[in-house]
Amino acid sequence: MSVKYDKNLAGIQITDELHNSIGAALYNLIHDTFFGGTEFDIYTAPASGGVHLVENTHFTLHDEDTGLTIEAGKVVFTALKIIDPTYQAVDLYFTYKTIGDYNEAADIINFPLGNHVRVTAPSWSKGVAAPIEGYIGIFPTLEFDAVHDDEAHYSLIVPFKIQSGSVIDVHVDWAYEGGADAGTVCWGLEYKNVAVGEALVGGTTTILGTSPGGHTTGTLVRTTLATGIVGAVEHDVIGLRLYRDISGGTLAVDASLIEVHFEVTEDKLGQPI
Repeated sequence: MSVKYDKNLAGIQITDELHNSIGAALYNLIHDTFFGGTEFDIYTAPASGGVHLVENTHFTLHDEDTGLTIEAGKVVFTALKIIDPTYQAVDLYFTYKTIGDYNEAADIINFPLGNHVRVTAPSWSKGVAAPIEGYIGIFPTLEFDAVHDDEAHYSLIVPFKIQSGSVIDVHVDWAYEGGADAGTVCWGLEYKNVAVGEALVGGTTTILGTSPGGHTTGTLVRTTLATGIVGAVEHDVIGLRLYRDISGGTLAVDASLIEVHFEVTEDKLGQPI
């Protein structure tokens, strides 16, 4: 049984795929999709040996998948026809790039997709100016007070499936208790992307988000940070320092963290092994 591939718009190299006596009808290769042009070759012997067949003289390419063509940025075909009778009943060796097989889930899902990574309050490590652990109802919280820039830390692993060049959106879910307070809360997130072999200490980036104020006591509030995390690359480790920026808000009581919600844009299902 042949290996089936998930969608990979860059193309997966296939070399010397052998087919016998193809005939004159439309024909499908082992893998359902392939690029044409200089990335598609047919020979009568392995290792680019024998006769090199010429498109529109010996064979033609057919059944373009227009949706995949748009995604890949170049034409994607799904079938071919040997038009020269000399080569319709012989061994042929195909070297080409496939972008995947239709019976794989990755080829029928409408990419990109959003994945939601939620880091709840108990998962954060308290910083030097430490928030206090608490509860609102049955929800564990970290209480960031209105006097200090309380901080908490976490490390996030960037998944292989992240879409290259995408932004990780960040939302802070929090609440406050007690009497009604119309004040605002400013949350800050300092972060640093690090790959294997790179220094952990050095320049960081900080993003901020401020709630509109007027929140009802004891209810969940979601504050979106302004720009999100940029520059994340698959397998990076992102160091995170979440803090309450007292100078940027006016709420006079503790702001209790429930969770931080990271939205990751993904365009693949898994990593080849």
